[in-house]
Amino acid sequence: MNLGVFVARAAGQVVGLLLLQEMTNPDDEIYRPRRYLYVDELMVAGAFRGRGIGRRLMETAEERA
Repeated sequence: MNLGVFVARAAGQVVGLLLLQEMTNPDDEIYRPRRYLYVDELMVAGAFRGRGIGRRLMETAEERA
């Protein structure tokens, strides 16, 4: 599994964090084998919330998927 770590910076400091994992579901009779991207963590510092930082981090996840 690959892990992607993305950070958002503002005012010279890290204000947001996104952790992604590439996963594969089990190969059994219920599921078709496929890969997917899992958002493990999404954090934005309280003082920077409401500025679209989380939205931009999620857009990064969508682009990677």
